[in-house]
Amino acid sequence: MICRYCGSDNIVWDHASGFVVCASCGSVLQVMMEHQASGSEPSRKRYGRPQEREVPREAWGMDEVVNRRAMNALKVKEVRELLELINKNPLLKARTFRVKVAIAAYLYYRALGLSKRKSMKKASEMAGVPQRTIDKVKARHGSLLAAAELRARALLGS
Repeated sequence: MICRYCGSDNIVWDHASGFVVCASCGSVLQVMMEHQASGSEPSRKRYGRPQEREVPREAWGMDEVVNRRAMNALKVKEVRELLELINKNPLLKARTFRVKVAIAAYLYYRALGLSKRKSMKKASEMAGVPQRTIDKVKARHGSLLAAAELRARALLGS
């Protein structure tokens, strides 16, 4: 099974709670069983994206697991500074925490002189975000990232 939101194959079946969850992005992909209020036989249903928000992921600690890599990436001082730069831009600020950290890491590696492809790969590994997600942000906000890349180079003195 592959996550339809981030493309990851890191899927967790939590039989105790009855959810199928993407361990990479935290999306609830499926509710395995829905118990009826009457206590009769449970019905099996598939749910899409709208029902995902109704399930509190914090209840089983998925946010902590999913964001662990991104938090580790913030140990690099320059990545923290670039994250602050990203948070000042309203279009980039609206992204999830992990994606913002991945963008900051991507800018960091670009400022160090790595190629776009290598920077994307290293940022993906550092923040735990699929390369495809970073690529989508680049496609949508290319001019913003180009300007941010110039600021990152100035920040790092490259």
